[in-house]
Amino acid sequence: MFFRSLFISLSTIFFILMAFNVHENIERKRKINVILITAESLRNDMVTHENCPHLLQAAAQGLRFSNYRANSAWTGSSIVSLLSGVSPFESGVHTRGQSVEPETYLPLEQLVEAGYTVNGLQPFMAMDIYQNLGVSLDSHSPDPLLWLARQQLDENPFFLWYHYVHTHLPYTRGAVHKDPSRLDLSPQLLAITRDTAIHAEEGSFQKEDIELIHKLHQANIQEFDRWFSTLYEFYTSGGFSRNTILIVTADHGDEHGERGMVGHASTTLEGHLHEEIVRVPFFIWLPESLQSLELDGLDLGRPVSHVDVMPTLMNLLDIRPEYKLQGKNFLSSRNKDQVWTAMTSSGGFAEPDSAAIRYFEYSLLENNWKIRLRQYSTGLAEELYLYDLGSDPGEENNLASQYPDRARALQKRLEEQITTRKVFPGRMGERSVNTGGDIPKWVYPSSSNQFTYDSLDGRFYLEWSGAPERSYLLEYSAGHGAKVIQGSLKVDGNRKDFGNISQIYWNTWIVPNNPFSIRVKEVGGDFGPWLELEALP
Repeated sequence: MFFRSLFISLSTIFFILMAFNVHENIERKRKINVILITAESLRNDMVTHENCPHLLQAAAQGLRFSNYRANSAWTGSSIVSLLSGVSPFESGVHTRGQSVEPETYLPLEQLVEAGYTVNGLQPFMAMDIYQNLGVSLDSHSPDPLLWLARQQLDENPFFLWYHYVHTHLPYTRGAVHKDPSRLDLSPQLLAITRDTAIHAEEGSFQKEDIELIHKLHQANIQEFDRWFSTLYEFYTSGGFSRNTILIVTADHGDEHGERGMVGHASTTLEGHLHEEIVRVPFFIWLPESLQSLELDGLDLGRPVSHVDVMPTLMNLLDIRPEYKLQGKNFLSSRNKDQVWTAMTSSGGFAEPDSAAIRYFEYSLLENNWKIRLRQYSTGLAEELYLYDLGSDPGEENNLASQYPDRARALQKRLEEQITTRKVFPGRMGERSVNTGGDIPKWVYPSSSNQFTYDSLDGRFYLEWSGAPERSYLLEYSAGHGAKVIQGSLKVDGNRKDFGNISQIYWNTWIVPNNPFSIRVKEVGGDFGPWLELEALP
């Protein structure tokens, strides 16, 4: 089945690209397009010639910023900053059930107004976290090459965001790790090859584990590099390099045992902003139509972050942002002296109680001096750390007591940013008892059941009775024990389509998070019965 699908995909791409030659004159008249690739949990120091030979070979034709950072420690908050140019302090996206305010007119919404097709392709992009950004989910195919090939027949410019998820835990990609039990790992290290999340309370990893954890993650990253090589070949040979900006970065990094944990905020529930989490790669390839840009004197080692991407892209697209963005155009030599700031919630998407975040951690970097400030909601004393990254890149020595004046000065600047912070209540759903009235009934699935990937034919949606022009609230619970996640999702209409799901995605993300409980109600009404679902391998 895999090879048949591959043949069909490649054949489709071939014939569409043949048609592209007929439309070459249209291509020359098009506006600049954007392809934004984000790799999950990819830290900068793991982008080596051993792990990413194809990416680094392609980088010779582009620009790599070596001092680039994420602005948060988990995917949702980081991606919102990347796609909006708005920092986590202002976006208010700190856990599930939160999104930027709908009245905020952001850059991607401007692109839609300007005639751009702005799409994501993957089911998780339907979550409320990514609402109000201007991104629409194209649920027809998760294959970015097929999507890009179709765009060659369309006169509209496009912005595509694709998130490569398979560099996330578990670290099991690649043939060498098909049977992790043969690697003679301890039970704790074996969990890295099996679980999508390893909470900090499950045990501490040791310094001597770090190199092995690097090796385990290496297979995932090498597979990403091979995937990228196919995309880049398509980008160059398919004509996209003439008028399409290509960006490759990561949402955040991953800890590999440096602080006793493996993962990031949403997987450890002990989020922090150390360098292994925030230092991520950033590559940009400018199309032939922008090669005349004056880039002499551009410092590729200057501090740059996610919030700088949209201001830069809007400048390249010659569209002035209507919303005041926090970031700066990083291709301008005038924007040199920048201070990096970041914040994260304690548990990111998986915060145990999204309405009561346990702590926030903030960070600020100026020159080589970096502070981390952790403030608890439980009354615990705040924690302040000061590091000199020039002499201590691993952040092992807290210099706050040795340089109190410097620590206080940086803390004051950081607290000025904290005062602007928005924190919206998490939407956990209502727990009221049904009181009668028109209660939605499940149409698909019509009853609780078990499902395999093949039985769904790779596509999954939920449908219930009720008026399609009304708004509904889906309440869900996924997982079991300490790793259960509960929340709710607002839906316009009586159907929620999660699009096409690959078998790898099904087995990695859906099956391990059994069981699933879902119920629905019309906004202002009463909940219908729970739907109990189990995903089978």
